[in-house]
Amino acid sequence: VYTISRGSLKPRNVKFNKTPHDYELNLGRDAEVEFCGEDKKIKHQLFDFKPINAIQDMPVETYVDIIGVVQSIEPISEIISSRTKKEHKKRVIRLCDTSNAGIDLTL
Repeated sequence: VYTISRGSLKPRNVKFNKTPHDYELNLGRDAEVEFCGEDKKIKHQLFDFKPINAIQDMPVETYVDIIGVVQSIEPISEIISSRTKKEHKKRVIRLCDTSNAGIDLTL
């Protein structure tokens, strides 16, 4: 159980949030999260992990849970949005799992 201060709760943005929950919690730089202890009455989050090598057979834009390890991290680079013409920072992280497959995660 955690106490959270200086966050905001709002209806989920279905364009970006594909969880089954109706609301999302947004935490800014000034937010505080403090661990209070365990409570066995609270349900755990359920995941349906898939191997990375199965992703290639899934339809485009499928949301999937994966678990893996970081294989490599590229340096931060800068890109310019073709739509807004604004500069953004980008970092690519390579994840791999026990299926001997890897996938790039772009932040």
